[in-house]
Parts: sequence; structure tokens; C-alpha cells
Amino acid sequence: MTKVADDAMLGKIARQQNDLFRRVREGLDPELVSRGIQNLIEGRFDGISANTLLTVDYSVRPSLVKFDTVEHPDRKDVATIDLSKVSRVLTLREDETFVGGEENLRRLKKRAEETGETLLDVRVLEELLKHPHLIPEEWKKGVTYFLGTIFRDSDGNRYVVCLVGDGGRWGWSHRWLEVSWSFDKFAAVLCKSA
Repeated sequence: MTKVADDAMLGKIARQQNDLFRRVREGLDPELVSRGIQNLIEGRFDGISANTLLTVDYSVRPSLVKFDTVEHPDRKDVATIDLSKVSRVLTLREDETFVGGEENLRRLKKRAEETGETLLDVRVLEELLKHPHLIPEEWKKGVTYFLGTIFRDSDGNRYVVCLVGDGGRWGWSHRWLEVSWSFDKFAAVLCKSA
């Protein structure tokens, strides 16, 4: 049985439409919105929620950090990342309270080889900062690092970038890779698709 909308429901939908237009103007991915609306028009309500997809254009060079980029994905495509398949991982062993940064990176790369995970990079961070409504709420606990990109300063020191929650706002920083990593410093990884 088809449900017919009354005036109150039509008014609610009109207000939601205006809110959607406002959010697109503020940076919500218009292509993603268009696909979602078309799915609704065609009656397709299942599938991935629009609130979990992030578009990353790899033809855009990273711009947050002014150091030299020494490791970064070699790609020029546009990727859509399902954030529901992103995890934050630690490499600490049960008997450790911290691990050195280079050792942490080595463990993460080994884990990625074994599991098929991908270490997320600075371009993902840059897009998350443009679309903070997509950042998972649990990421407010601790710091999330994007170790898929490694930078080097003029002295040869290696750095990585991170996402930090600061009183309801999101920001970023960079960290010297040589320092110790503890229980609240996570690496963002994309799990292998089934």
C-alpha cells in the first residue's frame, strides 16, 4: 500500500531539501548527492549510506605540509573511500607502552602486506578536513595518523600528518616520525574489500 504524503510531511521534505542545498554549497560532494537523489527517485533505498563515502582526487597534490614528500601513493585517479571500511589500528604489543615511530611504521607496512589493508594518506586527511561531518565520532578519542604519506624536512627528519579533535572542531598537525608512539596514537587504514 502506497503512503500519500500530507502537507506536514511535504513541508518537512522541503526544509530538508533546503538544508541539503546549503550543505552542498558548504562542501558536501555534489556528485554523491546527485547519485543519492537518483537512487531515491528510482526507489533504491539499500546500499551504502552517503554519509560513509569520501571522494579523493589524487590528481591534486598534497598541500597541508610544506616539506618534501618522500612516500605517497603513485596515482592520479579519483577514489571513493567507504569510511565504514576504515579502521584505526595500533601496533603496540601487550608488553609495550610505546613503540618507536619508524618501528611502528615498519609494523604497519608488514600488517598491510599480510592483510591487504591500505595505509591512508595525507590526501584523505585533506578531504576529511573539508568534510568534517564524515569523520567518525569515535575519532575524537586519541589522534589519527595518515602514514600512507611520509614527509622530510631540510634536515632529513621524517614526518607524518595526523587528525586531531579539539573541542568539537577538527584540525591537523604533523609529528616527527622518530618519537615514541603510545596507546592513543592510531593509524588510519582501509580494510581490504571482500
